[in-house]
Amino acid sequence: MCIKVEQLDIKYKIDFNTPKLIALCGSACTGKTTISIKMAEYISYNKNVPVVFFSLETEKEMIKSKIKNYNSNLFIVDTPGISIVDIYKTVKELKRDKGIKFVIIDYLQLISYDKSKCLSRDIEIENICKELKKLVEELNIPILVTSHISRNCNSIIDKKDRLQVIDEKIFLRQNIKS
Repeated sequence: MCIKVEQLDIKYKIDFNTPKLIALCGSACTGKTTISIKMAEYISYNKNVPVVFFSLETEKEMIKSKIKNYNSNLFIVDTPGISIVDIYKTVKELKRDKGIKFVIIDYLQLISYDKSKCLSRDIEIENICKELKKLVEELNIPILVTSHISRNCNSIIDKKDRLQVIDEKIFLRQNIKS
C-alpha cells in the first residue's frame, strides 16, 4: 500500500497550533526516514510552515538530494549523536529567530543523553521523551520523532508494509497476522 504525505495530512490533521509529541514507529527498513523527509518537504513547501528536521543518521546533503522542493522554510540539522539538551536549545533558538512551527527528529534512539547519570538505555529514552514533551508544551509546537520498534515484533509479521496510527503514534510495520 502506498500512502502519500498529503493523505496523511488530510487523514490525521497535523495541527500546528496544537502541541503534540507524535511518534512515527517501525521496524528497520519500513520507510520512517523517507516519510519524515517527505513530511518536512510537504509541510515547509506546500503549507508554507517553517520546519526543522533533525537528521541524526543521514547527512544534510543526502537529505537535500531527496527533496524536490527544498526551500527557505526547511532547516536541516545533521549533528550525529546530538543531545536532548542541544536539541532543546536549537529548537528554542529557531522558534525565536525563524518562527519554527513543526519539528521532526529522525530518530529517537540516536539522541544522546547525559552518560554521567548511568541510567539504562530504556530509562534514558523515557527521559528523552519526557524532555521532548516539555519542549512541546513550552513552545506550543508539535514534534514528530521517528523510532525503531523492537526486532522481536518481526516474528509476528507478514511481508506487506502498513502504516497504522494509534493515538498520536504512527506505526510503520508489516501487516500483523491476526
